[in-house]
Amino acid sequence: MDEKEALVGAETPTALLPVLPVELRIKNVNVWVKTASKKQRDIEGLEKLTVEEEGGGGNRKRRGPLPPEQEFKKEDGHILHGISGFVPSGSLLVILGTSGSGKTTFLNTLAGRILHNKEGARISGRFDFLESLPSESSSSSLRPDDGSKKKTMRVVSGDELQRRTAYVMQNDCLLPNLTVLETLTYAGLLRLPRSLSKPQKLEIVKRVMLELGLKDCAHRKVGHHSSDAQSGQSSSGSLVISGGERRRVSIGVQLLTDPSVLFLDEPTSGLDSFTANRLMKTLLSLAHSGGRTVLCTIHQPRTEILRMADQILLLSKGRVVYWGPPSTLSPYFGAIAGFPIPRLVNPADFLLDLVSLDPRSPEIWRDSSHRLHRLLECWSTSAASRHTKQLLASPDPLVASKQLFDSFASSFQSSSSSSSSADHEEIAPMEANVDLLSVNQKPKASMSSSSSSGAMEVEVEIDEKPKEYGSYRKTDKLNWFQAVGVLGSRTFRNLSRSPLVIFTRASQLLSFGIILCLCYLRIPDNQVGIQNKKGFLYECLSLVFIGFLNAVALFPAERNTFYRERQDGLYSTGAFLTSYMMAEVPIDFLSSLAYALLTYFVIGLKATYSAFFIYLLVLFCVLFSGESFGIMLCSAFYDIGVANSLAAILFSLFMLMSGFFRPINSLPAVLRWIDYSMITSYATEILAVNEFEGETFTCNTTDTR
Repeated sequence: MDEKEALVGAETPTALLPVLPVELRIKNVNVWVKTASKKQRDIEGLEKLTVEEEGGGGNRKRRGPLPPEQEFKKEDGHILHGISGFVPSGSLLVILGTSGSGKTTFLNTLAGRILHNKEGARISGRFDFLESLPSESSSSSLRPDDGSKKKTMRVVSGDELQRRTAYVMQNDCLLPNLTVLETLTYAGLLRLPRSLSKPQKLEIVKRVMLELGLKDCAHRKVGHHSSDAQSGQSSSGSLVISGGERRRVSIGVQLLTDPSVLFLDEPTSGLDSFTANRLMKTLLSLAHSGGRTVLCTIHQPRTEILRMADQILLLSKGRVVYWGPPSTLSPYFGAIAGFPIPRLVNPADFLLDLVSLDPRSPEIWRDSSHRLHRLLECWSTSAASRHTKQLLASPDPLVASKQLFDSFASSFQSSSSSSSSADHEEIAPMEANVDLLSVNQKPKASMSSSSSSGAMEVEVEIDEKPKEYGSYRKTDKLNWFQAVGVLGSRTFRNLSRSPLVIFTRASQLLSFGIILCLCYLRIPDNQVGIQNKKGFLYECLSLVFIGFLNAVALFPAERNTFYRERQDGLYSTGAFLTSYMMAEVPIDFLSSLAYALLTYFVIGLKATYSAFFIYLLVLFCVLFSGESFGIMLCSAFYDIGVANSLAAILFSLFMLMSGFFRPINSLPAVLRWIDYSMITSYATEILAVNEFEGETFTCNTTDTR
């Protein structure tokens, strides 16, 4: 605990390793996904799309451009259409669009979560992650008057790219009973390599907490996402963090490895306006001061959030409507596109309404389709779009980015000066906003040149063996035993922090045992006693269902966290299951022991030590097997309702084939083979032999009635 207090009490973080800047170059990216439509079309573009028209007594096919009312349908599964652009290092890109516009698909494609020819997806085009490497012959700080300055652009790919990027999904998957400090500490122990010592890992955790402003809530529980965040308290009565703090914790988990590129899927969803604005300021600081490239999707931002962005990408039906700085939004849509942004209106609301398709009636749909078609055509023929396509082929990405920004800004200069200021509202950038092309670019003299023949020479190359710039960039992640130890400690702490869950689990078996004791109190050693003991032993098999209920109540939270961390490649499935079982074994054993001590002597079973321990072992195995079966069903079916329905049927089969109702040898041949996989069948035999072997019972004729 002293270690943790020292961790939170520090005021100034120490950066162990600088972030290496990475920029993105996206060239004509198209994405197709498998759809449920019966007619699967092989599409290369709108001009080649085959459509069906009704008329002339039947259906006839034609080739050519689609009419506006059919142009934007997604029956073909074509989600993204030829997206191209730059995302400079140290900048914040905000992706806007209505639901179904392709925001998340675009983000997942760049993050490598949608792969070509995987699960029916097809991807065309190219997107590169480029890293600026200083020349070995030059110093790290290049002087402006040095005419021989040289930089090498290296393409980051493969496993290194996975380590250099991080993805924060829309839904948080955090363990509710851990504090903020414990959540980040366990994440650091799992994500950071074993080559770092524990003090070094805690130093990184300290730096991330201070960078995200999580020091004040370090010892508060994370809590559940819905009910706890609204009430401010967990089910046990302890204080929990707010929704904005919870989102920052999710971001902090990903920042522990100091990624160069950070993807966020709607980080402001579910947050109030103030909390969303504060979170976006945090992301802006991560981009500008930390040198990271931040890409996030936002559904409906406020005006201040638009001002924070270095670039805004507006999508509609998988197509680019606008890609540029927020300062040119009003000139572009007012003077060039012909849709001025009104004053006293949130520009984001206006733009989202502008690019939406309204299906309320065929006439309204046609008008909105024509409007969107006009906006798309306006962007595709704009100077910025043409320069983007030309400069993407440039071997000098840094100078190309500067040329793109200069040409993009100059293309609106004449239009904005001629347009009336009363027609639209200017979106001035915030004072904290930095030039998106000069962030973390030390050689300012070379960046001021708008010609590709400037002082800086850029070479693009692919290194087969990338250099290591820090210890936690290596691939020496935790081995199986270390991962099991960390996961086991985290799982046990999360389970033990919920008194209500522990009380419920203990009271389930104790209540069930008390009911059985009242029904089978002091069974005599006669023929009726044999029947009663068989009935009691049969009821003991119900522990398999109690174990299943325990798994359904607790395992889904751990499962969701595992899905996220397994996707990041932190540990194997075997390590997770082993650690979870290890945390459950003490709780299940103590519950079985309490049930055995309550029922064994009250009911009057065989009074020997060996028989009692065999009875206890069988109870534990039945309870643990039921929990394992629940874990299997919850893993196979994400919907808990489906798992419960299937479990009810299977447990009925377990009980019927246990051997109490019908001898196993008399079952049909198929069912006899299935019986070998039933834990209840083995438990029945062991309990019966353990209780009745060597016992003498007195049978009277009156006992048969």
